[in-house]
Amino acid sequence: MKRLLFIFLLGLLYINGNAQEQETLSNQSVIDMKELGFSDDVIITKINSSDCLFDTSINSLKILKEKGISN
Repeated sequence: MKRLLFIFLLGLLYINGNAQEQETLSNQSVIDMKELGFSDDVIITKINSSDCLFDTSINSLKILKEKGISN
C-alpha cells in the first residue's frame, strides 16, 4: 500500500513539474526570440507548440511590425 501511494505521489509531482514548465507566449516573447536571432521557422514552431496569449490590437501589431516581426 505504501509503495502504491509513493508511486502515485511521484506521478503527481511529475505532472505538476511539467505543467509549471509550460510557458505562455506573449507578444514580448516573440519580440525577444526575434531579437535573439531565432528564425521565423523556429518562432512559428514555438508558437504552435506553446500556450499563447497575444495582443492583436492595432497598436500591438504596429509594435510587432516595427520590431521586424514578419507577417
